[in-house]
Formats: sequence, C-alpha cells, structure tokens
Amino acid sequence: MLFTVHEINNNPGVLPNLTLGFGIIDSCNAVRVALEGITHLTSGRKAAILNYQLKDSSSRLLAIIGDAGMAQTVAMAQLLGLYRLPQVSYFTAIPISNNKHLFPSFFTIAPADYMQAYGLARLVAYFGWAWVGILSQEGDFGRLNTQIFKEEIMKAGACVAFSEIIPTIFSKTRTDQILEVVKKSSARVIALLSFEVFVNQFMEVLSTLDLTDRVWISLEAPSVSNKNLARAVDGTMGMVIRNGLMPGFEEFVFSLKPSRFPKDPFVKLFWEEVFSCQWSEFSANQSLGKGIMEIKKKLCSGTENLRDTVIYPDIDDLRVTYNVYKSAYAAVHAIHNMLSCLPGDGPFADQSCASFHDYRSWQVGKAIFCLY
Repeated sequence: MLFTVHEINNNPGVLPNLTLGFGIIDSCNAVRVALEGITHLTSGRKAAILNYQLKDSSSRLLAIIGDAGMAQTVAMAQLLGLYRLPQVSYFTAIPISNNKHLFPSFFTIAPADYMQAYGLARLVAYFGWAWVGILSQEGDFGRLNTQIFKEEIMKAGACVAFSEIIPTIFSKTRTDQILEVVKKSSARVIALLSFEVFVNQFMEVLSTLDLTDRVWISLEAPSVSNKNLARAVDGTMGMVIRNGLMPGFEEFVFSLKPSRFPKDPFVKLFWEEVFSCQWSEFSANQSLGKGIMEIKKKLCSGTENLRDTVIYPDIDDLRVTYNVYKSAYAAVHAIHNMLSCLPGDGPFADQSCASFHDYRSWQVGKAIFCLY
C-alpha cells in the first residue's frame, strides 16, 4: 500500500491536484477489531464514532481496501453498505456479493473462495485418488469449502475417509485428537481446507510426526519461511492466486529506510523482522500484533542494508501484495474517471457528473462498479 500510494502521488496523470493518503489498521483476524478499525477510519478520530465523512473537510475517505478473512470481510461489507462507502477486497470474495441489495458497496478482485475447493476436487479426480481425508478450518469458510469439496470428489467416484475441524484458536487437546485420526486412517491423501494463518501451529505439531507417506493438498500454497513448517508441508500441492509485475516495486522495497518514513510504525516493524533487531524507543511498548518483546535482541541502527538480506526469493511472486496493488488502483482509477467526467456524459441521473469538491461515497461506488 505504501508503494502504491507513493506511485500514484508521483504520477501527474492520475488524480491531478489531489494527494492520496492512507491509514492502515490490523484487524488481527478478528471481526470486532475490524469493525472498530472501520469506525476509526471513517470518523478520523481516536474514538470509535460512526461517520462516513472525516471531520477535516479537506480529507475525504474514498474507499476501504480489505480485509483478507471471510468473517471480517462480510461484517465490514454489511456495515460499510449502510453508508454506501466502497470496499474493495484484495483476497476474499463473498459468495453472494453480487447481490447488491445485501452488499451495495462491496467489490473484490479475488476469485470466489469456493472455486479453490472445486480446483482441489479436480486435482483429486485427475490423479484418480479414491480415499481422501479432510481437515477444514472452523467457521463458515471451512464448512462451505468442505461441502463443495465432498460433493465434487464423490461425483468423481472418490470417498471421504474422515472429516475433522481445526479450531481457529489453537488447542493442544483438539490437535492431538485430530492427529490421532490422521495417523490411524488408511487415507494417504489429505485435503487441508483452511487459510494458512489458522493452521500454522497445527502444522508445526504435525512436523514432529513421521507422516511423510501422506500427500497433502491445500487451498493455499504453504509458506516455507518457517523451517518447522517447511518440513511439515514438504511436497504439499496448493492453490495460488495470480501474480503480476509491479514496475518499480523492487527498487522501492530495497530503498526503504525507517528515516525515510519516520511516522510509519509498520516500516519499523518490518525492519525488526528482517534484521532480527529492536528499536530501543519502539519495541518496548509496541503492540501492533507482535506483543511486548520477550527476547532481547540487538538494537536496530537504521543503517542496515536490505540488499544484504534475502527478503523474498522472488519479489515478483508476491501474490497478495499484487492484489492489494490492484485493489488500490481499482478504487483510484474509478475516482479519477469520476472526477474527469464531462457534463452530459456522466454516469449519474440525467448523465450528470459528481461534484469535484462535494462528491458522495455512493458515487465512488458506482464509478468502481462501472469498471467491472
């Protein structure tokens, strides 16, 4: 997001005479936190007050980009729909989002989540696997994908050996029960129908067991950045969203310095993560999803060189990052088109245009809709 906004503001051909800003709030994969974040963003205040126009009339909230989780996305879409404030999701597609009576201001660039379940089912049919186990994420996402996956593999002649639910909040007792089922089952193909973030701890426990004779297929391509997880998911086949090029992104990433963005806490968090260091004035009480530091690390100097590290094996393969990039541009191009409108050729009543200084959030939503 930082790169995208920086790029747009330095492009005179997009939103001329306007400066784009942004605010980032971590939803922590929790509906309550996501909704609190919405109220902060819409009010422009520290207090959570619902209001679709910022107190400062010179700053207008144009759109919300996010979230990744299904539950948070649906809750946000229902709330933002009341105000017709556009929401563009970069990772989640609500199954009935085409119903504009229920979700009047929700848009997404992501494929429907359930399409991945269809894809995995086709994989099962392609290899002729006939005896398959299922581990699914707790909640609506897991239930929907399990239902679709079961129906599709059974159509292809396969049978379900077992179907277990992995709780979103890690439970050692429940994990041991599930792993016991996996170990005792004769199924050698296991489908993992969950977002990776919810099963990391489960997979770490799995990595301690000798289950190398199983074939794992997953809705997401698993991460190998964690050594324990890398061993657990070795050989796993997963689905991935499409990637794409972001010209200038690599140079931007490697030029990042905390001194360049002194007010951005995420840059400092990124720096701590990459260089395994901590800021003396920053980490002691920082709680942006990391908690209070428990292990003392060397102090960050800010002069470390990102090119001395291997941040990403292939920086052009950051698929979710690319979707954030596209989501932001979808909103920005819609606003640009709306403000470039010629009277008599507009998308609103009597072919009118939106007012440059007093446009409404629903008009932005209609402009985004016209892009689709």
